Amino acid sequence: YSDKHTHFAELVLESKMQVPLPLQACPAGTFGQACSGRGVCDSNAQCSCEMGFRGSSCSIECPGGAANVCSGHGTCTSSGVCQCSDGYGGSSCAAKCPGVGSACSGRGVCNNDGTCTCQTGLTGPISSYAGDACQHPVYNTTAMTASAPVDTKTLAYSPKRWIAAIAPSIIASIVFSVVYVRVSSDRRMKRENEQKVLDERIREMSKMKTM
Repeated sequence: YSDKHTHFAELVLESKMQVPLPLQACPAGTFGQACSGRGVCDSNAQCSCEMGFRGSSCSIECPGGAANVCSGHGTCTSSGVCQCSDGYGGSSCAAKCPGVGSACSGRGVCNNDGTCTCQTGLTGPISSYAGDACQHPVYNTTAMTASAPVDTKTLAYSPKRWIAAIAPSIIASIVFSVVYVRVSSDRRMKRENEQKVLDERIREMSKMKTM
């Protein structure tokens, strides 16, 4: 070939190398739209989804809806599942667990359905908690009859242990005092009523004698 033909062949080869390769298509949704029409297809053929949508083709809408993702109480994962904030449950984090001051009153676990599983198996004067918000303590009655010796030296330097050790006795004393006061009051009222009846009879008898 002449120099002219050689130069032409080089130009053709160079032009072929500069022809852009066709771009790979982004994942399509149910209706064939790229990124389901809910995202932007980037140069790597990957979808950047709009807020509230997840999945490789942006076909998954987060629970609670795109306008209220996870009811505003959680985070939507890449698979379109809500991870709820503390104190909320349910697939869309719409269920709020009851509680005094905090979810389940800080004495239980907030379940996915918005109910509380309260603490149980505790040691000391309180054995567990009950109620829909775990607000009611259940006292350990066996603690009042425990036969294990008490280390007074340890209790002297541990206020919490000291309180836990004497709490059952205090509770028993309070209950006894309340019952005693109630019984004494009932007896006093009964005696007063009997005295009134007796006084009334004496007055009636006195009137009869004077007639």
